[in-house]
Amino acid sequence: MLVGSTSSAPSKTQSPVDNLCVVQSTTWNIAAINNNPFEYWITNPDPAYNSLIAGVQNFIESPVCDVRICSIFTDQMFSDLQEEMRSQNIPGTNELASYWLVDYSQRMAVDQFLKDKTIGLKRLASMPDRLTNTIQGGSGISFKRPTAINAYDGESLNSIEEWWPEWKRFMFHTYIQLEGQPTTDNGICAPTLVCN
Repeated sequence: MLVGSTSSAPSKTQSPVDNLCVVQSTTWNIAAINNNPFEYWITNPDPAYNSLIAGVQNFIESPVCDVRICSIFTDQMFSDLQEEMRSQNIPGTNELASYWLVDYSQRMAVDQFLKDKTIGLKRLASMPDRLTNTIQGGSGISFKRPTAINAYDGESLNSIEEWWPEWKRFMFHTYIQLEGQPTTDNGICAPTLVCN
């Protein structure tokens, strides 16, 4: 970056460039709120780490083994999700079903979902992740959604069959007490479900 000096006007023998100096600067987003290791990766001396991260990036950029979403998140899982949403009186489950059947279930997972710019612009994946990835509860307790992209330390997530019940339990059956929530008559914050 070139910065001009304001100490005096250039003389007739000076070029305007003579009053300029070079400033080098750098910046870093230290307020990144996500803890997704695949979103913010670093240079690391561990070759296994670098290989894993480069492999994930290469797969996202050129997914040679892309699959339809319905082969990952099955129709039965969608039915489970609808049932959980209805049990919590979450509106829009019928509309969601039509989007699922006609559109999302048939998309390719990487090329037509993860890389879909419309989903990115509408924050349809990033905002739910931001709100539920790691929730800071009252008294400094953190609650981590069962996922490979945070420091989840609960039950095994070695398969979709192991992950799915844990995810449903967290989203629809876990009460969290947050600071700043409305209090009850005795001044205690009432816990709330993650899905609320």
